Amino acid sequence: MESLGNATLAFLIFPFVAAAVIFFFGKRYQLAQWVNILFNILWGLLFLKLWGMRPSDSEGLPIVYYWNWLPFIKSHFSLALDGLNMPLMALSVFLSLTLAFYSLGKKKLGASYLGLFFILNGASIGSLLAADAFLFYLFWEFMLIPLFLIIGKWGSSQRVYAALKFFAFTMAGSLFLLLAILALAYVYKVPSLEWVDIKNTRLAFDGTWTSPQGLVFLGFLAAFAVKIPLWPFHTWLPDAHTEAPTGASVILAGVLLKLGVFGIARWCLPLFPDAAAAAAPVMMTLACAGIVLGAFAAWNQSDIKKMIAYSSVSHLGFMVLGLFSMNEEGLQGALFQNLAHGLSTGALFLIFGIIYERTHTREIKEYGGLAQTSAPLASFFVFASLASVALPGLPGFIGEFLVLNGTYLRSPVFALIALSGVLIGAIYTLSLLRRMIYGPVSQMISGHSIHPTWNEWVAVIPFAIAMLYLGLLPQGTLLESAKNVTSIFSR
Repeated sequence: MESLGNATLAFLIFPFVAAAVIFFFGKRYQLAQWVNILFNILWGLLFLKLWGMRPSDSEGLPIVYYWNWLPFIKSHFSLALDGLNMPLMALSVFLSLTLAFYSLGKKKLGASYLGLFFILNGASIGSLLAADAFLFYLFWEFMLIPLFLIIGKWGSSQRVYAALKFFAFTMAGSLFLLLAILALAYVYKVPSLEWVDIKNTRLAFDGTWTSPQGLVFLGFLAAFAVKIPLWPFHTWLPDAHTEAPTGASVILAGVLLKLGVFGIARWCLPLFPDAAAAAAPVMMTLACAGIVLGAFAAWNQSDIKKMIAYSSVSHLGFMVLGLFSMNEEGLQGALFQNLAHGLSTGALFLIFGIIYERTHTREIKEYGGLAQTSAPLASFFVFASLASVALPGLPGFIGEFLVLNGTYLRSPVFALIALSGVLIGAIYTLSLLRRMIYGPVSQMISGHSIHPTWNEWVAVIPFAIAMLYLGLLPQGTLLESAKNVTSIFSR
């Protein structure tokens, strides 16, 4: 176990060390980009070693590293590995490596940008590994800084507004998380802020939200609901996605939003089960509102990135619906859809980012006939779009099927409402493909050569391989989290 703990700590520290080295290269952007690829490969190899050493068939939250670092606040630097965080860590490493290849040759994506990305990776991995509430909060908050800087400096024309809006929303939500953690330490006097001690304390819940469990649950939930984001706290997301550079959009969709879903599964459901059960009807109602309204909003967009962003609001509603169905099928579906959405939406943002760099327009009306001028890239965009609408054989189908099944067991009405979101999603996605990919070649498309470079293909192709793997062979991923999902609902 000691060697596993050391490997886990090394995996967490590695992104920060890589960032420090990359910053050193300054304006030598080409050298910084190749060093960035090297560090990402090494980080990936370190993860593979960690994957092979991970605890098998574990229930609860197996601690692999422990250090009593802040006793005055009852906080420990404790890290854990289980079936909930390992798949998301794999997704983080995967996205980081593909984006490293995508960045090659792009002068504006120099040392500062790449270093901030590694810091962002380190903060997100810290949030996934943290087995102590205060440690989780520190990494959770630290994520805001590099993403704020990335959007604010390398984004589009309204980048400062989008960055400030993102920062304000997520900071406000996180304030409630901090208050809840302080209440645990000083008001309700838990033995420590470790996950297992909070769970074993079993804070009282009398059916009112002013009871100890109710108040703490709401504090945690506020931070996660904003980060997901759950309707109606979603308004920061379309702006952030639209104005962010391509890499930031990919990592935001692929990892950072997923941490909100992970947070509910890790902290809210197992630690505050009575409050979560009481909140389930309201949360499922908000999730269904997000599914339907997000789908209609996506349908009415003229900006491609905004359409993808609003579709994310709809898809994320499915995940919240699965979480609060309060059964294993729904929760498994939410966790699997977390991965599926990260791949499909990440691929859409990446492929369109490659197109946008050539055309410099996001307006749907300007596109047409892309299949005739760049058939391979158009094919990958169609593939990612079909994965997004849950075509059978691709991972979105597995996730949405499990979510709908779990939701139906809880409430057929909610399942029917969510199913309407699937239908609307198919309509606006197929409409986008018809207008953008097929038909006559538009004047704008005919005036541009849209042919990806070799490194951009290296970034895009693995997405298709990963989606096919998860869609055709989902059992391994589902089994990875099965024990943990079962333990969440065991009292």
